[in-house]
Amino acid sequence: MEESLEILASTKECPGDELLVWLVRIQLVVDKSYHLRRDGDNSHTSPLVTDFLQSQLESVRRQMPSHLKNNNVICMYLSNAELAIHEALIKAPIPTNGPDPHGVKSLHMSLLAAKSWLDVWLCVPPEHYLGVSFTILSMFCRALVDLFMLSTLDDPTWDRKAVQDSVNLFHYLDLLQTNFKRSADHRTQEAEADIFAKGVNMISTIKERWGPSLIEAQQYPPATEVANPTLQATLYSPGDSKLDGMDDAWMMELFGFI
Repeated sequence: MEESLEILASTKECPGDELLVWLVRIQLVVDKSYHLRRDGDNSHTSPLVTDFLQSQLESVRRQMPSHLKNNNVICMYLSNAELAIHEALIKAPIPTNGPDPHGVKSLHMSLLAAKSWLDVWLCVPPEHYLGVSFTILSMFCRALVDLFMLSTLDDPTWDRKAVQDSVNLFHYLDLLQTNFKRSADHRTQEAEADIFAKGVNMISTIKERWGPSLIEAQQYPPATEVANPTLQATLYSPGDSKLDGMDDAWMMELFGFI
């Protein structure tokens, strides 16, 4: 694979070849994390594994040409890679022998990555949404779901109220809904406009479904999984292209399959 990437990088037969090379290199780090989860190896939550994967990602970042580092797609892929590396800790069992500094660090890394991804997405002009790939839209869902999970995570070492104070998911949902509406308004073809009109409606559904858990997390002590069915219902397997429950329905309806 690396040899093929080197050839592609050196020849640059097409304008997008260089960008493609670095997207693939980022994705290879993501794939390593996915393979660990697919194979059912819980070691991917260990400090050694997450630190190793993070160091590989940082190596890719350091070697990347400076003119690509602020590219929106590159930034989205990098943030998604950090989520892939660290988000498993959101679902990892809470240690019973006291705080886990490694776990808390990974939670913070996941929070920063989700916020960073959504911030970049909001920089994309809504009139460009129709050209966005399904891969990017899947990343969009991951960032939203992870941010919700982090905002409602029931862990005595995790201050979910502080998370909501610093990264307000309701605010992001409002901005996302506004942009979907703007994108729908820009479309002249009814079929194109309908896709983004569905996006507006689905954001409204998300607000209704997630709202009670977000409010509860701000006002009350951490709830258990049994007492927090909305959170439990939205958990999905990181790395899978298929999102479970409400998120799967959202994607299916958004893209016009149902």
